[in-house]
Amino acid sequence: METGEIINAQANSTLLGRIRAAKVSPFVYPMLDFILVRSISDKIELIKMVLSKHHNIKWEQANSKSRKDPHVMYRHHFMSLMLKHTNFSLQGIGNELDGKGKPMDHSSICYGRDTWKNNVDQNYKGSRKLNNLVNKELNEIFKVKSY
Repeated sequence: METGEIINAQANSTLLGRIRAAKVSPFVYPMLDFILVRSISDKIELIKMVLSKHHNIKWEQANSKSRKDPHVMYRHHFMSLMLKHTNFSLQGIGNELDGKGKPMDHSSICYGRDTWKNNVDQNYKGSRKLNNLVNKELNEIFKVKSY
């Protein structure tokens, strides 16, 4: 065993202890090596995975041309979380949401963010509870030191 492997093993065991102490959802336990957020793309993938879990929709479905309410709510929630947890510009977030064949423009991102905020304020289809659960889980995950 090389020194790097020992350090990684110690980091993983410490991380596991932190995750269990923080009472993060068991959903994230199998992804231990993925929780070490090394880049912005890791952060984006974690946001997608946590949203998929709570919305019960796969990313591929939500990022499609679908206008079904659950898919639209997922996209709006994603826009809101990307603005909160990343330093992406509005256009950068639009590039992540290119399931319709072309990236969304900045005005669509603003509209989605505002719509999600209104949904939470009005508790539309339980969005307030959903928002709180997702934010709590992501905040606990992102508290863990990034490398």
